Amino acid sequence: MKTHMIKNLYVKGLDEEIKYDQAFLRVHKVVDNIHWNIDIDRVNQISIFRDAIRSGKQLEVIFDANYQKELDGTAKVVKIIDDSVVLKGLLGLEKYNS
Repeated sequence: MKTHMIKNLYVKGLDEEIKYDQAFLRVHKVVDNIHWNIDIDRVNQISIFRDAIRSGKQLEVIFDANYQKELDGTAKVVKIIDDSVVLKGLLGLEKYNS
């Protein structure tokens, strides 16, 4: 597993676009399959993620991580604890280089 700091995380698919200064990408790569999560701390607009988890909406995310730019994918909200959110990657990260 590799962990990368995320800068400029944009979440689309909801009513508004949200920008974060700090989040973490966790990538598990097994042969050609990539499994990924995004952990976000200190979320100000937590209600957007609660609405997504209630309605079962998938979120489109675009972000820069370390030296990799414009990574994108589709994720779902799997956990909300206090002001932290965990997104599980469903699709994407084709541009990811380990």
